[in-house]
Amino acid sequence: MTFLGPNSGLIGQPGSRGRLCTPALVLDLAALDRNVTAMAAYCAQHGVALRPHAKTHKSVEVARRQLEAGAIGISVATIGEAERLTDGGIGNLLITSPLTTPAKLGRLRTLLERAEGLMVVADSVAGVDALAKTVAGADRQLIVLVDLGVGRQRTGCASAGQAQAVARRIADSNSLALGGVQAYAGHLQHIPEIAERRRQDALEHATAGEVVERLRAGGLVPRMVTGAGTGSHALDAASGLFTELQCGSYVFMDVDYQRVALRPDQPQPFEPALFVRTSVISAN
Repeated sequence: MTFLGPNSGLIGQPGSRGRLCTPALVLDLAALDRNVTAMAAYCAQHGVALRPHAKTHKSVEVARRQLEAGAIGISVATIGEAERLTDGGIGNLLITSPLTTPAKLGRLRTLLERAEGLMVVADSVAGVDALAKTVAGADRQLIVLVDLGVGRQRTGCASAGQAQAVARRIADSNSLALGGVQAYAGHLQHIPEIAERRRQDALEHATAGEVVERLRAGGLVPRMVTGAGTGSHALDAASGLFTELQCGSYVFMDVDYQRVALRPDQPQPFEPALFVRTSVISAN
């Protein structure tokens, strides 16, 4: 039996917040749903798909609400997040970090057999070869995106030439299918001033755009270009480069994002939805 903690008896009881055993993580469902609806509506209005990142919440229920509001799928950072959401009935997952170790590749093969629409990323030819070997003989091809080294460059291809080589390797594999390009510039999401964020975002758009054009010229047409975050969602939706956005923090928001002007006409379109309730134990 799942242990829900010392506050489980208060679930569903109106006015019970003051009786919580603290510290307690409190989610304002009405604020959450407003945020989910607002981002989905914005993406629909601007003709770009939404694949929210679940690293923010790691929750089957929140992912379900995002899909019901219009998201086309969910992004996850790890194989563990992908397994949890798949077990909860969530499909069309994109694992946004490369999987390279034998243990995680083995879990990927197992997950592929039951995860509809599963996609991964790769940023090296060796990584592509490892994925191809892992899923060889599977009932369906594994969709792989080329991860570009924009932003903090923690992962991703370091040049357009490397990205083209990775894309070609994917396309030439019998067990893999080229899905497109991932370009997530995490370093600019919390830049407070929108003018400076726009300037830096334009540099990343130029880098990613060059890769996309080189792939198209080589007959490797990317079906999707995915990336973006809460801080850059308005800029990226208007860029014409991205086919989908991976925004994550908008569902809960945080103190730091309250300093960031997200849109010129509406600096704060989302509201804080997640809180920690605490108790003062001494006021001496």
